Amino acid sequence: MKAAYQATQNGTPPAHPDSLSTLVSELDIMAEFRRAGPNNPVLQSGSGPMFDPDDVAMLEFLNPATGSGPAVIRPCLAYHSPRAGDFIAEILGLWIEGGPQFLDLGNATDEIRRYFSDMLSTHVFRPKKQSL
Repeated sequence: MKAAYQATQNGTPPAHPDSLSTLVSELDIMAEFRRAGPNNPVLQSGSGPMFDPDDVAMLEFLNPATGSGPAVIRPCLAYHSPRAGDFIAEILGLWIEGGPQFLDLGNATDEIRRYFSDMLSTHVFRPKKQSL
């Protein structure tokens, strides 16, 4: 981390990110440092590269060398529900009330369909914990 700050900012890293903007700044610095020297020995650990392919993809998404990065998903905001994280409770609540439930995954990939179907069926069929 110190090497990244010295190479990109001629400075020293803060002790710990204390806000979202500080964290974003640190990720930007790491992305630029990795991009400038992906084979830099500082980016290696005893077990291999410091960043796995998913880490690199996220760094490149957040701080792209070209393109718009996170702004590319901005048009999808209209399709986001503030309750999206609680779709299981909503579906199961409707099911208990006897109301209709539809989970339209017709345009989703097989991987997405499996993910949501497995998540929902796990909640429906998992054994209830007995209280003592």
